[in-house]
Amino acid sequence: MSDFPNPVRGPRALALIVLGVFGLGLKPGEAPSESTEFKDRTVVLTVRHEDLNDGVRLRALRQYVRKLNEAQAQAVVFEVSAQSGYDPQFATLLLDDMLTYTVPMHAYVRSSALGLGALLALGCDTIALHPGAVIGGAAPALTGKVDDPASLQTLSVLRARLRGVAALKKRSSELLESMVGMARDGGPETPAQLQVVTLTASEAKERGLAAVVADSLETAFPGDLLRIEAQDWAKETIAAAPPASEARKPGPGPTFPGKRDRESYAGKIIVIEVGWDDLMAKARFQFMERVLDKARQEKPVALILDMDTPGGYALETSKLLRPFQDLSFPTFTFVHTHAESAGSLIALATDHIYMYPSSTIGSALVVTGLGDDLPGNMAKKVEAMTRAEVRNVAIAKGHNPDVAEAFVTTETELVIDGVVISRKGEVLNLNAVEATRVFHGKPLLAKGMARSIDEIVEREGLSGEILRVEPSPFEAFAQWVQLASAILIAIGLAAAYTEMNTPGFGLPGIIAVLVFSLFFFGNYLAGNMAGYETAFVFGLGLVLVIIDLFLFPGTFLAGILGLVLMVSALGFAMVDRDAFGDFKGGGEGAPGLTGVFGLPAFSLSLGMVLALVLIGAVMRFLPGLHAFHRLVLETAIPSGTSIPPEALLDAEGEAVTDLRPTGRARLGTEILDVTTNGEFVGRGTPVKVSRVLGDRVMVTAIPPV
Repeated sequence: MSDFPNPVRGPRALALIVLGVFGLGLKPGEAPSESTEFKDRTVVLTVRHEDLNDGVRLRALRQYVRKLNEAQAQAVVFEVSAQSGYDPQFATLLLDDMLTYTVPMHAYVRSSALGLGALLALGCDTIALHPGAVIGGAAPALTGKVDDPASLQTLSVLRARLRGVAALKKRSSELLESMVGMARDGGPETPAQLQVVTLTASEAKERGLAAVVADSLETAFPGDLLRIEAQDWAKETIAAAPPASEARKPGPGPTFPGKRDRESYAGKIIVIEVGWDDLMAKARFQFMERVLDKARQEKPVALILDMDTPGGYALETSKLLRPFQDLSFPTFTFVHTHAESAGSLIALATDHIYMYPSSTIGSALVVTGLGDDLPGNMAKKVEAMTRAEVRNVAIAKGHNPDVAEAFVTTETELVIDGVVISRKGEVLNLNAVEATRVFHGKPLLAKGMARSIDEIVEREGLSGEILRVEPSPFEAFAQWVQLASAILIAIGLAAAYTEMNTPGFGLPGIIAVLVFSLFFFGNYLAGNMAGYETAFVFGLGLVLVIIDLFLFPGTFLAGILGLVLMVSALGFAMVDRDAFGDFKGGGEGAPGLTGVFGLPAFSLSLGMVLALVLIGAVMRFLPGLHAFHRLVLETAIPSGTSIPPEALLDAEGEAVTDLRPTGRARLGTEILDVTTNGEFVGRGTPVKVSRVLGDRVMVTAIPPV
């Protein structure tokens, strides 16, 4: 029995009669089914605070109301219960939709319509309130000072939209504007001076905002109601929503058959591990894109990223953010220790974030592949683009866009309710306690803390088999090659050098062929520029080097050209094919020279330095090893020489070919096959026999006087 007075008297009764002409159609509590026809029926949708402040649920609500509008429902009644605080971008989406519906829209405020709930009610044709309800308090969740340009612009745009709503719904524009905040006495808009209006039910009725004050929705809207609870309309819409882009195709590059392609994702909870090195391998990004493409088609129950990463490639991360926007099922990130840099941006692209108690997230400044700051104007351009992109991603997923922006720049000062979240000059990084701290009824970033994937599944009420998706063997191989490219270059060059300085074709040559084959094939699988063309250029360069060494020694021209071709082919083989295509196309958002060639150049330089170290080790240590003796010409002293072996010790002469470390030297009147202790000796250099090992003559260079 209600203690509130019966509002059905006089003008109120007339208002109820007017509202009753909408012909409310079915019984309260009756659940919809797949065969429910909404035409000529009034549908009641319960709308809670979390439905309006969660990006996925808000999108589901908009899609569901759009479906009711297309089905020509007789009316839609929102039963609103919402708290204050919301992202202003959400208001734009909601108000734009409310002004386009042709079906009559009504709101019943059961307890409070604050924040975005107030804007939802203000966009309706008729508003009814419970006697104890309040409406208003719709100031957006601005950060920092209210009088900064961004905040002023946000308030200005929101007020303009409300003036449009007031004109269409025949309400006081001044009253609607006051609910989002108006400066007192026309002074500067600061938090202390901002006037935000909230009305009680009776005040709303007196000021012409509420048509009815009633102690129940059924009293305010008599008749048969088709009531759909929030969990029902959200679940139905999320499950049935078609992909936003059916035309999207997987990116270029080979596909890899394996267990993942054979096993269906339908009805399962998909888990992708994002490990420590995963975001440093482009093949891993391509693997995740293919998983998202498959999931988009087969619609699992949910997708969870199990993340522990210090970050990775900025360009590939930017590409990966887009596929997450097209998914019709909920996505989660479990920050298992670290989600730094690129990892934090990918986490923002998921619907919900859970933190392990000792985990951290943030610090996503864009830097070069070497970890250095970007130069001058390039840094400003990249930062502006990144800030805009992460704000859009955060808004789409219901996260605080100012937190996202503070991850990628040091220019953002973030203060909420007097609490300094991020100071200007610092990049934001949050621990688990900070990320889950609640402001205005909503966590700063993460939905909560958890210790395992199973705990998240239980808390979210997800049901289905947990399927951990792993890369196929080919994908794992491609990822390994990308991470080990510098090492493969070093081993390949060192083996090739050793082979060129030993007679015949032996083990070093086989190693060089195998290593370079792995290098080119692995980078091809990873979607880089490695292919027949780069392999041919590399082979041509190798042939020119061989010609210079053995057919025309000392000319250097063919050798230098060959080395240039080999080095160019190795570097170009590591360039991402998509990034190179974007670079050639140019335009806004295209990667710069450093973004495309910076990392391959670094890997190539590192590989060449390591190759020099290995070659130095080969020259220094291998000639003295017994196993190495079989790799060089054993009959170093030609038969019939007039110099006895014992007379060669300390003999001096001149190298007639380069000694690499083997070659030929003139000793007295004889030209003999000799070898050094590993060092390189150029042609024409004076040499001296240091020792004679059987038939092998070891020489050293005579230092100049």
